[in-house]
Amino acid sequence: MISVKTVSSQRVVANITRLVSRAFAYLLREPYECAGAFFGGFGAWLLSANISYSKWGWLSFLLSNAFFLVVAYRKRMSGLFMVQSYFAYTSVNGILHYF
Repeated sequence: MISVKTVSSQRVVANITRLVSRAFAYLLREPYECAGAFFGGFGAWLLSANISYSKWGWLSFLLSNAFFLVVAYRKRMSGLFMVQSYFAYTSVNGILHYF
């Protein structure tokens, strides 16, 4: 017989509350990084959806690149800065070809 460990609902709620609290704390501490991640994911979703608004994914990617360039500059991360510069170029290229 397999024993199943029961978890109280109070413990589950406490864990979820702690997780949400940490997520909001990170959002407040690193707003540019979170915005870059959001717009990058949103742009990827728009392009992959293959709908009439998909071309706006390139603009979302460009916003993501701008936010990550700010992060890289502030944290002195030259590798990230270089790759985001190249990604910004590809985003501008996408904008020019789809608009």
